[in-house]
Amino acid sequence: MKILHYTLGYPPSRTGGLVGYAIDLMEQQISMGHQVISLHPGEINIFTKRTYIIKSKKEEKILKYKIINSLPLALFGGIATPEDFMTKVDPSIYYEFFNTIKPDIIHIHSLLGVHKEFFEVAKKLNIQIVFTSHDYFGLAPEPNFFLKERSYDRESTAENWYLASRGALGTKKLRMFQTRIYPLIRKLKKIITKVNKQNLQKEEIDSFDKKKVNKYQELKEYYKSIFYCVDMFHFNSTLAKEVFRFNLRQEIPHKVISITNNQIKLRKITKDTRGSKLRVAYIGPDKKYKGYFDFLRLTQIYPENDVEFHTFGYEPTKNNDNQLVIEHGRYNSSNIDTVFNSFDILVVPSLWKETFGLIVVEALSYNKIVFVSTNVGSKELVPSEWVFEDIEELEVKLKKIVDNKIEYLDQTEMVKTMKEHAYEIEGLYTDIIMKR
Repeated sequence: MKILHYTLGYPPSRTGGLVGYAIDLMEQQISMGHQVISLHPGEINIFTKRTYIIKSKKEEKILKYKIINSLPLALFGGIATPEDFMTKVDPSIYYEFFNTIKPDIIHIHSLLGVHKEFFEVAKKLNIQIVFTSHDYFGLAPEPNFFLKERSYDRESTAENWYLASRGALGTKKLRMFQTRIYPLIRKLKKIITKVNKQNLQKEEIDSFDKKKVNKYQELKEYYKSIFYCVDMFHFNSTLAKEVFRFNLRQEIPHKVISITNNQIKLRKITKDTRGSKLRVAYIGPDKKYKGYFDFLRLTQIYPENDVEFHTFGYEPTKNNDNQLVIEHGRYNSSNIDTVFNSFDILVVPSLWKETFGLIVVEALSYNKIVFVSTNVGSKELVPSEWVFEDIEELEVKLKKIVDNKIEYLDQTEMVKTMKEHAYEIEGLYTDIIMKR
């Protein structure tokens, strides 16, 4: 089978769970004997506004193409100028591309950077399209559907798109993330975000710019028309399915298949290494939408001496005055065993409706107890007693674990390898191709 994947790109320019999953799946599909091609948004050519597609000169297992002068990449913070994200291109660009590579199926991992004409041409050529629900971009102007400290997935109005995009960078600044020096300036993202938040705090909005709101409504319809070109939605959780179906307002062909990656494997059960204190951990960025501050609140309402709190995944704060939390900072794959062997319980307290949450599966592969909020898609993989509505309920459930000194159970049966998952996706492809 010849499979075309549209993804965000490759390290070091692009990182994260979406990128990692797409790469791992593509590599596994190659090992299964499939021919794999990828397309991703590339650099901006300052000498021409023309959009075109070029092939990588490197000889690699994955045949790589990239779109030069793609649509802007709103990687965070929303969309400042909706009209720039609806720019039309000559459909012949995509006709020529598809006729060159002749894919049997197209697998979409993101709508960022790609034109509507890509989907329209694929439909005219009768090439089936699969879409994986990594995030909510397209249903919202940013990936997380998170505004005013809560999910607005049930209120995806043009007005809320407007509000969610108040701190967005203009298109010219977004183009900076499509330059060759982006990996060197990645740290600027945090600075820019901080400045934008400070500006928003000073800004008071009493009324909406009606013309701008109308543009957001137009953009909402633009993305909805793209979603309607999809032949099969691969939802990585029932939660993701519910959000998409509610917002697309019609019955859509779909299948729910949980995901994994190459980091996750069946591990040998190790001896219980717990000491006198139960070690409870949070892994992720120090962001509100991930529930980081709720985890800190947990340390305040459960300050007993029999529990130790640890955090991983972000730069430790110099002025951290929470003496109950041990901050370990960022980590990489080379010391992942050390990280997961340094705690007993993982807490995933997301406030946004996280489509899946690979960190849950990763922790299960190390046979850890994993408490997840009801907002985490991968909650389907853990016992119901590990799922909580709020931090107060989590505190009660954590106390039961401590008081009852629950023994480790084998959680690894809930874990699947990338090879197993790739066969599931292969079956999905075959089903829709047969129905063509």
